[in-house]
Amino acid sequence: MKLLYSLIIIFCFVFVAQSVNININNAYRTIDGPSKDLFHHWTKQNGKIYETSEEFEKRFSNFKTNLKKIENLNNLHKGKASFGMNKYSDLSEEEFSNFYLMKNFKGKPEEERDYIKKPENPSSNLIGGYLNTDDGLKAMYQVDWRNKGLVTPVKDQGQCGSCYIFSATEQIESEYIRAGHKAILLSEQQSVDCDTMDGGCGGGDPANVYNYIISAGGVSTEKDYPYTAQDGTCFNTTRAVSITGFQYVTQNSDEDTLITTIANHGPVSICVDASTWQSYTGGIITTGCEQNIDHCVQVVGLDIDKTDPSNPIPYYIIRNSWGTSWGDKGYIYVAQGSNLCGITYESTIVSI
Repeated sequence: MKLLYSLIIIFCFVFVAQSVNININNAYRTIDGPSKDLFHHWTKQNGKIYETSEEFEKRFSNFKTNLKKIENLNNLHKGKASFGMNKYSDLSEEEFSNFYLMKNFKGKPEEERDYIKKPENPSSNLIGGYLNTDDGLKAMYQVDWRNKGLVTPVKDQGQCGSCYIFSATEQIESEYIRAGHKAILLSEQQSVDCDTMDGGCGGGDPANVYNYIISAGGVSTEKDYPYTAQDGTCFNTTRAVSITGFQYVTQNSDEDTLITTIANHGPVSICVDASTWQSYTGGIITTGCEQNIDHCVQVVGLDIDKTDPSNPIPYYIIRNSWGTSWGDKGYIYVAQGSNLCGITYESTIVSI
């Protein structure tokens, strides 16, 4: 009877779910393993069709494993961030890494990087000031470059490890707007096909993408060179935007420079450890994020969570490239101050 009652609770909860993401609640924990009926509902909601019973059982096993991980992550974050079922919930950790992340990322050594000069003063149009903390004075700026028109829409890289190209291309798009031009969507596929310094869907480095685009005389529009989410053959098209160079922002885990650059300059391309992001659905990541760099994204703003006035949490606003059904409409929020997810490992801006 208890099992039946728990299943009824689950189905009532699932029935009213209006998005692809389904959060885990306490009802799931009353059952000895999730029901296959719940998995069947998830497959229908996400358009999943498995050709064989063996494939179904494999995906169901992954699903159960991910539910346990989701429960552990929710317990770890204690309400600060939330994790739940989404379109990736039938993938193993290895599959998710192979499809959406990069392996063995190695950026250029710090001694070979050209760094920006750290901005000295915050822009006069920013909201916020300084807050005394145990660590001393920490800048707590609030700026959202989405509201200022410097951020193009969230994109979806698909099952192709081209995140580094999306990060670099999005940075060029933002810099192009910042330079006074009308927003334009640029081609990621051109770099997938033509950048010989990287591995296309096998991963790479935003710095190499910039160098390729400089040598190629620019990057085409998305319309002229559309994205296919797979490695293809390079072909020539009209170049829409060119860049003159790029610079690294941070070194030696210097978050202050990253924060002031975002506040004064605008969005910044960054590379991070996203191995725990698979089931993220919202809130602020405050812990449990390592520094094994495997993904590149774009940070587009800074904000402060004041839910607890005695303990405000400054955080980064980050645009991912896994579509709008993931995370908070394609975005994730990561707390500032402790180099979570290796956020300072490689950050870059571009000159138009």
